Amino acid sequence: MLDYPALRTLRKASYSMTFQTFSYQFLNLLNLLMLDVILIGISFVKNVRIQLSAVSFFRLTPKIPTYLIINQFLKHSDY
Repeated sequence: MLDYPALRTLRKASYSMTFQTFSYQFLNLLNLLMLDVILIGISFVKNVRIQLSAVSFFRLTPKIPTYLIINQFLKHSDY
């Protein structure tokens, strides 16, 4: 059986891990929402410069999987 200080340390560690995974998921959700806004703007304004800026945005955020980017782009484009 665990003594109390070890149990307290374990509980603190599990709380911080939960917060870290929550904040990571929250940041991923924010990234996808920003991606959605950019792609909707591209579908409304078909401009080469906006598409190029979106491509540079994709290069800045490599943690979003490429298939999600392609999927979102196909959802919002006319092709």
